[in-house]
Amino acid sequence: MSTGGKQWLSEYGSEYSTRGQIDELVLALIESCADKSESVRTVVANSLTSIGKKKPALVLNFCKVFLEKRTKLDRGHRVLLLVVIKRIVTETIDTLPSQVGFDLVRLASSEMTASKEVIIDWQTAASEILVALGGRFDKEIIANLLDKFGAGTIPHYFVVQTLGNLASKNAYCVVPHLKDAFGRLLPMLGMAKSDNMKYIFAYAINRFCDSISEYVANIDKAPDKKISSSLFFGEVSAGYDVLFGVWLQSKDSRLRSAVAEAIGQMALILPKDKVEEQSTRLISAIVALYRKHNPNDHLLITECLCNILAAHLQTGCQITDSLADNVMATLHNQACTLTDFNSASSVKNHNEVLRCFAVIGPITSNRLIQFLLNKLDNPNEKIRVGTLNILKHIINASGIPQDKMPLIISGLKILLNEANNKVKQTLAQVISAMAHHEYLDLEGGQLLIEFIVRQCALLDSLQKPVKPDSEVSNLSLRTMCGNVLQLITTTVPHMERVLWPTLLEFIVPMKYNTAAGVVCRSAAFLAEKKQSDNACDYCLDYTTQVNLPKPVTLLARLLVLAGLPKRANGQGLHVLNFMLTMSSNINEAFTDMWDNVLPRMIAYLEDNTTGDEWNQKAWEDLVLKLLTKSLEEVEDDNWTCELGGEMSSHIAMYETLPEEKNFLYKCIGVILRKTTNKAFVEKQLNVMFTTVNHSNQTEREGCAMGMGFASYAHLDAVLHKLEDVPKREMVRKSTGFMGFMKDKTEADVERIKSTLILCYGYVTYYSPVSLITSRIELNILRVINPQFGNVKDATVKQNLIRAVILIGHAMHKDHLKSNFTFNKRDDLITHMLNYIKAEHGTAVSTETRSLAMDACATLVKLEPNLDENLTGTLVKICAKSIYCVNAAEPGRELIEKTLKSFNLLLCEILENKNSAKDFFVLYDHLESWLYSNQDRERDRSLQSLTAILEWYLEHIQSGKKDDPSGKFGAVIARLAPRVSDPLASIRESAISCTQLIFLIEMQYKAIDADELIEAMDLLIERCKKEEATVITSVVNDYGKVLAKKIREEELVEFIYLLLDGLVDHQPQSALGTTAIINAVLQARAGSLREEVPQLIQRLHEKLEKVNDDKCTKGILKSFRVLASYHLLPVLDVLLDFKLPYDRYVIGFWKTLAEEEEMLGNVCSYFMDVLKKSFPFQEQGRKEPVRIATEQPISITCGFNELFKVSTAASIAKQNYAQLFSALLLRVGTCIKVQQVKEKSSKAFGINPMGTAVEAFRTFLTLTEEFEVLDSIESSNGWNKIRDEKTCSDAVDIITSALCQSILLKPSIIKVIAYLMPSLNGPYDNQRLVIAAFFAEIINQRCLGELGQADILINCLLSRLVDDNLKVRMFCVRGLGNVASVGREHFNAYSTTVLSALMSGIDEKDDSDCDITLEAMSGLSRIIAELDETHVRSILINISLKIRPCFEKKEEKVRASAFMLFGNLSKFGDGPSKVPFLEQIQANIVSLLLHLNENDPNVVKACKFTLRSIGPLLNSSEIDAMFQNYLLDDAALYYGEFLNNLTRLLISEYKEKTSLYVTGTTRFFKSEWEEIRANAAILIGYYLGNLPSELRETISKEHVCNALKMLLKDSSSLVRSESATAMSLLHEY
Repeated sequence: MSTGGKQWLSEYGSEYSTRGQIDELVLALIESCADKSESVRTVVANSLTSIGKKKPALVLNFCKVFLEKRTKLDRGHRVLLLVVIKRIVTETIDTLPSQVGFDLVRLASSEMTASKEVIIDWQTAASEILVALGGRFDKEIIANLLDKFGAGTIPHYFVVQTLGNLASKNAYCVVPHLKDAFGRLLPMLGMAKSDNMKYIFAYAINRFCDSISEYVANIDKAPDKKISSSLFFGEVSAGYDVLFGVWLQSKDSRLRSAVAEAIGQMALILPKDKVEEQSTRLISAIVALYRKHNPNDHLLITECLCNILAAHLQTGCQITDSLADNVMATLHNQACTLTDFNSASSVKNHNEVLRCFAVIGPITSNRLIQFLLNKLDNPNEKIRVGTLNILKHIINASGIPQDKMPLIISGLKILLNEANNKVKQTLAQVISAMAHHEYLDLEGGQLLIEFIVRQCALLDSLQKPVKPDSEVSNLSLRTMCGNVLQLITTTVPHMERVLWPTLLEFIVPMKYNTAAGVVCRSAAFLAEKKQSDNACDYCLDYTTQVNLPKPVTLLARLLVLAGLPKRANGQGLHVLNFMLTMSSNINEAFTDMWDNVLPRMIAYLEDNTTGDEWNQKAWEDLVLKLLTKSLEEVEDDNWTCELGGEMSSHIAMYETLPEEKNFLYKCIGVILRKTTNKAFVEKQLNVMFTTVNHSNQTEREGCAMGMGFASYAHLDAVLHKLEDVPKREMVRKSTGFMGFMKDKTEADVERIKSTLILCYGYVTYYSPVSLITSRIELNILRVINPQFGNVKDATVKQNLIRAVILIGHAMHKDHLKSNFTFNKRDDLITHMLNYIKAEHGTAVSTETRSLAMDACATLVKLEPNLDENLTGTLVKICAKSIYCVNAAEPGRELIEKTLKSFNLLLCEILENKNSAKDFFVLYDHLESWLYSNQDRERDRSLQSLTAILEWYLEHIQSGKKDDPSGKFGAVIARLAPRVSDPLASIRESAISCTQLIFLIEMQYKAIDADELIEAMDLLIERCKKEEATVITSVVNDYGKVLAKKIREEELVEFIYLLLDGLVDHQPQSALGTTAIINAVLQARAGSLREEVPQLIQRLHEKLEKVNDDKCTKGILKSFRVLASYHLLPVLDVLLDFKLPYDRYVIGFWKTLAEEEEMLGNVCSYFMDVLKKSFPFQEQGRKEPVRIATEQPISITCGFNELFKVSTAASIAKQNYAQLFSALLLRVGTCIKVQQVKEKSSKAFGINPMGTAVEAFRTFLTLTEEFEVLDSIESSNGWNKIRDEKTCSDAVDIITSALCQSILLKPSIIKVIAYLMPSLNGPYDNQRLVIAAFFAEIINQRCLGELGQADILINCLLSRLVDDNLKVRMFCVRGLGNVASVGREHFNAYSTTVLSALMSGIDEKDDSDCDITLEAMSGLSRIIAELDETHVRSILINISLKIRPCFEKKEEKVRASAFMLFGNLSKFGDGPSKVPFLEQIQANIVSLLLHLNENDPNVVKACKFTLRSIGPLLNSSEIDAMFQNYLLDDAALYYGEFLNNLTRLLISEYKEKTSLYVTGTTRFFKSEWEEIRANAAILIGYYLGNLPSELRETISKEHVCNALKMLLKDSSSLVRSESATAMSLLHEY
């Protein structure tokens, strides 16, 4: 121990001192707790804590003495030391010497009360020490604290708080002392004047009472089982009087909250008589607090109130009615307050409020229920919702006596007609809770069930709520109530007697219409259960259960519901399931048939539940068929009429539901078809027509179909009824009594007319075929014909058309089963055309067009045949009507429907004519539309052409004389541009049309199959894709097909027609045309020899007009085919163009490059010229400037364009060595060469280096040297070589990357031979590039050609005297790389190479250390290959020479030095082992410290070196650590690594202890802060792990003093690490 340490020890005492260095270190750490850096303070505190865990008495005593001696210490310093004490005490409480504990109790108590003012951080830290000590020194602490309660003096704030915290933390220790504590505390209550003191007294009493409750609740674990709550009745009562009587009246809300919380805990301990006495005053006072506090404080008040109510319940005390009303009113307000679910206290308060109601329920149930039911009458939404939530809570808590259940049911009736969805939602939840607790079995329960069903019938809200989160939509309420009904039906067994058969009453009434599916689901469940259980009440008695719907009523309703199965979220499945379970209850005759049919219908629905392609008509047919079979099963006309009458009576129910009404009319029509009662039929026909809404098309069609169904059995009756309609229903002037009945308007008459005409159409279609031909003109057309003229109403017009369509179908021979000449056919077609022409020219808003075309398509099939004039007129009018219409989104479906109708019409015309001539007549009408600049017109016309070609192919007959195939060539030429149209649908149609034409030609020639034409199916599928590559492929394949299939006599005309397609409105189509032309030319150019000059001229003209690059490329491809015979003239033209080349010249270059033979000739010629030409001219004498020459630049640019063509890769690879060398030399030549200055020159403005680099990059790209390119790009090599300042670095980057070339290896001998003459050439930049390249070639073992090594080494040795410094640097690098070529070549030059490298280390002119670094790096590599005998004599000299480099400022130098030392380790296991091991021991500290420095390269070098020297240390464990933990890319946990390593170093090298310690402390003065920090932590781990017997071999005092100095270092990192190191020296 130092003299200063002994002095300090004498000053502070030596009872717990170790008399070692740790004493001074602890003192230093204690003083450093005042460090200016927060992070350092944290580390220091942690270090003290760490030492304190090992030597608690020492640290705690020193801290105590320090605090006692330093009375004026900075408060932050003082607080941190108290925090350290608390941490140590917490960890070591069980082993702490008693005296230390007693001293700390006194210290903490003193610190806590040193200041009369409340200083939170300081006194809190002291208080926490006492609480931490309380687990073992509770008696001393309580005694100490109670002593602070002086007579007539208010105790310190934190004395009271500490007592409370002690009680809360350790009830078992404190409760036995609470009698005394209360005795000291209670007299002080009246003396407390400040709100702060009152608050802390209330806090402490709260904790006391809470600990008493906990103690009593767990009395079986308590040390004194005699203690009970009654023991504290007097004290708690006395405290209660003060807190409640005085302090609760305080104006400070914080104090009131604390007092209320304490009173809540005290209430649970107060005696019964006290509770009864204070009940009214106490509860009233607590309730009054809600008004005084903001909502954030309500939780404490609610908890207090809940505890008070629990105390009443616990002691059996009653609450007065008025008080109960007050409490309930207050709590009710809380329950009705909107809960903030983002606030935990708000949610907890709400739950506590509900718990209060659950507690108060058993105390005063009558008043509670009456109170809640009265609140339901309040119009305020929040009050009703809150009340219902309370009811739900107490119902679920079973807090209501059974005799009060009817009262609740009765009270809820007031809400059954509620309009507010949020209230209804909550009420539904209450009803669900009531169902589970058997409320609904009681009288009035049915009304609650009806309420749930009524909510299931809610319609969707028309308006979205303004605040969706706060509002409840009809949809969500309907869904929830549906789930409630299903839940109580399936999961609550006793609800079965409530719901069956009551649910049936809700199926028929329309006010429950939307709920029908949900009701049927639950009813089906109950019916199936009762049926399977053979329940006696399954079979219904309709005479006694008069409220149930009668069987026919129920069936009439169910059939309509089943007819629209997708309504109400899929009601059909539930309705059918219900019908299946109820068959015998409806009619026993149905049972067998329904059991067979309904399951299949249910399965059909289930299979089609999720699909979008729902066929409503097919489903209706199934339901109507079910009705028909059901009637047949009954075989009772009276029952049939009864059902029909019931259905008629239901018509009024569906007044606002047209789809349901439509289906009901159809059902009535089926019933009329099955009955023979004439009077009943006439009555129902009148009912149908008089009840239909003539303004609704859906109802109109239902009525018309119903009439049609009836006409099958009662045609005359139906016709009579329809003839009577104009007389009775279509008269505008009323004939009612006294004219009181309202007159019909013109619109009313038009609507009735629409219904009447449509009825005639369906009657014509459904009536018996044996009768209709005789009635069509006399009874039907006679009425309809006058209606066609001057129709203004679109509805009347459309229904006239629908009637015509139905008449057309009815008059067809297939329907009539015989031929029939319809003389009025042309008149009807004329009417339809007039309707089409009257429609808007560019928009479709109605289906009139489509219907009219469908009508025409139906009529043209009738006899007699249509004449040509009418046919032409029909096609022109219809085509214009549909093709010109805009494809607006709202009318898109109508447009598609109309086009489909038109195409059907065209096919029907062809079918009627059936000749080739008629096909081309139709094509002539369509051809002009194929070239329209409007997408919609091209698309629609092609769809039409496809449709008629498909029909033509299907109906053609082989070998017909009118063979039109010779005319199809022009059609295909016009179709070809459309194969590459921007629209996929047009492309598909064009190819389909072409295929169809070829198939038609085959059919005429009676050819059975053609694989090429069949393969066009693949083209059709591929053309649907939008990818450009796919479209291009399709077009090319399409052109190949045309090249083979176009007839020779049509070829010339076909080609010139295709050329017109190059200027198509659509650029994409023009591009596709070029591909088709190329395909045809490549296959058929031989027959076009005479046309070649003209074709080339036409193509050249197109190049200037076409703006699309892809189209230009396609035209150039055609040029290549025709110009491949004229290479020399093309080359003469191209070599003379001005630079830079325009896009047409570039296109020519690329076109020529696509021919391998031409490219080979061009490359050979260019390389020969480059070798002979001068790369630059020098101008000026003093400072000569190098100016580029024209011809090499032109050739370089030509190379660049040629190499951009992928097909040039083959030639490039074949001539790789020559091209590689030529381009490398060209790049070197252009370094520091300026561009041509003469403006008249064709190369003016062209950067020579830019062209060289671009040509080289293009060449490497062409030869797929992507890794080389990526390497250069990632290092920015291309850009650097353009800059004179960085060109030398760029040469290094580029040449290194080039040696990665895949194609260079097999060509290396040729490349070396090609480059070697230039190494001694006149151009220094060429020498630079070649030297760098040769250096890297040597490094790559001459790419396998080791025989070239001698040549390269001699070349580099010869250039060591080069005038250019950079050339010499690359030569030194190359000599260092000799290590890569192997011993055979190396040994021959080892002496020379070593001499050169050693001299390179001392290069004087090398200011940037480039040559020095290369020499050191080269030495590392060379030494790695040398035998020990070659190095033995210089090994130690090298080691000594590089040691100073370990601490050099340049990171690269340090890294290289460490690497070199690591490489020297290979010679340390031979004769040189002993001296080299000494070098290792001397350098190991430096290695370990630099292992954690900032530079990653140095760290990596240190890892390598340590791994390398590991085997030489004669310790397998140390070696294993180095090998396992010092991986290059692995993260190193430095402190843990040093801790483990120092243990091993101490174990293996005890004799080196002094060396290691001295060597480490030397770095305490390093200029780098991280090295100083590393040294501190290293010495800490080393000394911390050092055995006691070795500690005497070192100067402990010196080291510890040095560490203390580091604790004052300017770097916070160093101070932190030194503090950490000190924590490891607890044994010193």
